[in-house]
Amino acid sequence: MGLIKFIRDLWEITHLNIVKKVNIPYGLSDISDEYRKKEFSTDKLRILMITDFSEFLDNYTPIFAVNECNKEGMNIQLDIYGQGRDTEKIKNCIKNQNCENIQYKGGFQDFTPIYKDYDLFITSSYSCDIQMNTIEAMRAGLPLLLMDIKGDGESEFIKSNGYLMPENAIMFYRKTLKGFYDDKSQLALMGQNSRKLYEEKYTAKQMVDKTLNVYKEVLGE
Repeated sequence: MGLIKFIRDLWEITHLNIVKKVNIPYGLSDISDEYRKKEFSTDKLRILMITDFSEFLDNYTPIFAVNECNKEGMNIQLDIYGQGRDTEKIKNCIKNQNCENIQYKGGFQDFTPIYKDYDLFITSSYSCDIQMNTIEAMRAGLPLLLMDIKGDGESEFIKSNGYLMPENAIMFYRKTLKGFYDDKSQLALMGQNSRKLYEEKYTAKQMVDKTLNVYKEVLGE
């Protein structure tokens, strides 16, 4: 029986199909110059937040942090877009802050024309839809604040173009936002880095080329 098992195991090993996992990032077609960020605010900080409203995501920390910053005399505008089972909770949370600078703007839509109207992009979600919005923000040239949902301090979307934020860390968020508010020159630099990262990794052409290369490798071409 031992010999038979050895022969069977050897046969299975030598006839295994080798599966190679290939990560092909999303790719987006470029936008015209009119939709790209050119000048950042000097009198206030305008933030665009797009996320899923879920009990498993920390969507409340940015709201609390922005409210605290405004109480300290800063002028920070936070416009929130999203949908999900916790939509009403988010809307009530915003209402309870009693801050005109924090507003819920509705569900998902085509944000291409409005990215340029903001200085900073925030999300706490890694869903497919939100990943596309993150790439769109990079394409427009916006700095990013992403929530460190995985807790490993890494994100493919952060490369000198923003910060990865720990969950439930209001003080950390306040400090980061205050840094942006007090020194808005870093916004332009990080925005340029976002645009550069988009050009390096997330264009539609790169996605097509990488996909074709996978097919060619499989076909042995």
